[in-house]
Amino acid sequence: MNDGSNSVSTFSVTLGRAGARFRAILKAIPLIGPLAHCSVKHHKEAFKEFALATVFGTATFWLSAALLLALRTNSSSNYFHTLHSTVNSGQLFIFAVGLMGPIILSTAEDPDKSAKFPGRSWHIASLIIAAFVASGFYSFELVARDPKASQFFDRDFLFNASVIIAAFVVMMRYLTIVYRRSTLSPDSPDEIRQRHEDFSDDFARRHQGNYQ
Repeated sequence: MNDGSNSVSTFSVTLGRAGARFRAILKAIPLIGPLAHCSVKHHKEAFKEFALATVFGTATFWLSAALLLALRTNSSSNYFHTLHSTVNSGQLFIFAVGLMGPIILSTAEDPDKSAKFPGRSWHIASLIIAAFVASGFYSFELVARDPKASQFFDRDFLFNASVIIAAFVVMMRYLTIVYRRSTLSPDSPDEIRQRHEDFSDDFARRHQGNYQ
């Protein structure tokens, strides 16, 4: 019986040490390091906000693709073909750049009762670089639409680049939400102590007459 308890205890200690080492390694990785401080609760709360925002933010793509199927000219097409037609001309570059503004704003400004946003410098720098890259590729996409210049550009490469950049920015949006959730502290120790003291004083005043 003791051997079994010792084995469980040893396994728990080993698992705890492995988790601590993993978190230590994770903290050293730019952009995703702050995940080491995020709990399951933070992820649950962040995912709700992220999922809702993403569904509505991408509605111009997936909803337009569904509506295009109603056209007689698309009678032989499937949904994924029409979806591709809504994003294959640089639209994802515009989507990605437009999404960066709210992300940078949320990263740069700490609301009341919030700790400093973790990894702020890496977060903002990576988004600025992505914005320049997306803008540059979108300009290539515009030039490539000219029949005389199209031979100099690989449209498939530009489309794949737009997908990668858009996916990166969407990931950054989720990280921003979950990191901000982890920094929110509605009840600091000082506030809890002050409320407790106020309650005690109020209770004492109300019941003082009962003991006189």
